[in-house]
Amino acid sequence: MRRLHPDRIWRGGVIRAMAGERQPASALASLGGRILAVGEDDSVCDLAGPGTEVIDLHGATVLPGFFDTHTHLVKGAKSYAYEHDLGNPACSSVTQLQARLREWAQAADPGAWIVAGGLRTEKLAERRYPTREDIDAAVPDRPVLLLTPGSHVAVANTPALRAAGISAATPDPDGGVIDRLANGEPTGVLRERGKLRLSERHPESVYPRYPGEQAVAAVETAARDLLAPAGITSVGAIIVGGEELRACAQAVLSGRMPVRVSAYLRIAEGPLNLDDLEQVGLVQGFGGSRMRFGGVKISIDGGTLQRQAAVYDAYPDDPGNRGILRVDPGELDDLVLRSHARGYRVLVHAIGDRAADMALTAFERALTRHPATDHRHRIEHFGNLGVSDDQIARARAANLIASPQPAFMWEYGDEWLDIYGRERLERVGSFRSLQQAGVPVIGSSDYAMTVPSPLQGVQFAVTRRTKGGQVLAPEQAIGVADAFRLYTTDAAYADFAEDRRGALEPGKAADLAVLAEDPFRVSPERIGTIPVVSTAVAGEVIHRLD
Repeated sequence: MRRLHPDRIWRGGVIRAMAGERQPASALASLGGRILAVGEDDSVCDLAGPGTEVIDLHGATVLPGFFDTHTHLVKGAKSYAYEHDLGNPACSSVTQLQARLREWAQAADPGAWIVAGGLRTEKLAERRYPTREDIDAAVPDRPVLLLTPGSHVAVANTPALRAAGISAATPDPDGGVIDRLANGEPTGVLRERGKLRLSERHPESVYPRYPGEQAVAAVETAARDLLAPAGITSVGAIIVGGEELRACAQAVLSGRMPVRVSAYLRIAEGPLNLDDLEQVGLVQGFGGSRMRFGGVKISIDGGTLQRQAAVYDAYPDDPGNRGILRVDPGELDDLVLRSHARGYRVLVHAIGDRAADMALTAFERALTRHPATDHRHRIEHFGNLGVSDDQIARARAANLIASPQPAFMWEYGDEWLDIYGRERLERVGSFRSLQQAGVPVIGSSDYAMTVPSPLQGVQFAVTRRTKGGQVLAPEQAIGVADAFRLYTTDAAYADFAEDRRGALEPGKAADLAVLAEDPFRVSPERIGTIPVVSTAVAGEVIHRLD
């Protein structure tokens, strides 16, 4: 019988398979994109043939390639490539923001929109959103649109409002708010669905578009420059409309898309709906090894920094404000039921405790009508602000998956303490409680809400320390191995891919993250700073640290 030799062997390192409790190996071989063998140097190197490439790890540590399970890949990529960033460096005042807008406008083509993300009021001395008058004073002659992280709030100047047809006569839409002066005129601050045609999700959007090759190039660049260098080999991408879907698909078909993509199609607040998916015959899991249809996404409340997450108790500094519900319970129940009945995996964005209960109820009603156990439905952001024992028990009973973002707590935890107070954050990032109850927990960056960095997410899950040094709910800390499960084995399970990815075992994909140091043997406070030496997908190196 002809002996098959590996295409590539990695030797001389620490191979942490994330499969059971066995001791690390030192070498790994791949063939045809899959793992052929894992073991000690001598036994694995004995498999080499004349064409085998042997890579000396020089003591580096190999883990399964990371899965960033929740990203806005296309939107974030286009913002990264073509739009301005108010957060890097952050503006310290409205005056400084105005100066930056003037500078950008002077350099822009005539009539071009100025679009900038990263607007954070807590970084401004005034501790408020700029108004249309503030922006008009800097740039009066072209549309300007400023966005908070996650685009939960947009601030528009007069030309942008005019382009979108938003005026004093425009009523607040369901699930959105247009901030107004006493005379009813818009201040320029638009919340959630109040963005109307200034949202890229609106079917008649006037939001600047980057179609065709521009969008494809942006996705390829983000995957090459941000995802792969972080050790990420698979992403879950929230997709809004056909243009974003085409951009992802074309990047994959071009052969220049380095990572695997599970596409989750937004069926509320977007141009696609369930009937569209049914009409084209789209079924769960359709696609190939590099891009597949992962399910549908529904968002039901707003963001944390903007005090728009739907909560039961009013925000301490804003009496009467219990957040914004972007869909009503009846609409959510209907969308979840219809999606579940059609066999689609459902992702529901629910941040606040009021929204979490609404999501749980919708899933419970759908599962009562159409019982199923292996659906792998998810609640996005579940556990970020903390969840109650009752909510955890309901999630476990319904076999739901919790999808929090550990990096949020590192990046935004200091601001959350100001907004919510430590008492209301006593169970923030409920990783330990969820895992102990048997609820699968997966990790993500929600790119471009945060920069993709699974290692930073692991560090927070273990240390519970924010960017500013505050320690949040230390009793919810989990161990290093359990933290890496969020981005490897449990993430693969959530994507129906546990038989193909998530652990370094023979027969599974040779998707690898090679780290300069062993994260199991360094101080947990250093995990987020460990360099990713290289990243491989299907045995092919897609990133190498120079």
